Amino acid sequence: MDFELFKKVIKELSNLKFKGRIAFHVNSEPLLIKNIEEFIGFARTNLKDAWIQILSNGKSLNPINGKKIIDAGIN
Repeated sequence: MDFELFKKVIKELSNLKFKGRIAFHVNSEPLLIKNIEEFIGFARTNLKDAWIQILSNGKSLNPINGKKIIDAGIN
């Protein structure tokens, strides 16, 4: 999803005071998205009470991107 469209959706959810789940998954590997931490960070900033998760097969997980997604606000 284009980041601008993602921001629009997140802002609309924020206006609705959304407290549900945001789940990132792309063919079982959302960690292939180079800037996934930007998506997570934007969602966390705007949806403080939402549960934000990644559904991954873990093949692309490493200490560097793991720290980035934790720092961005993944649950």
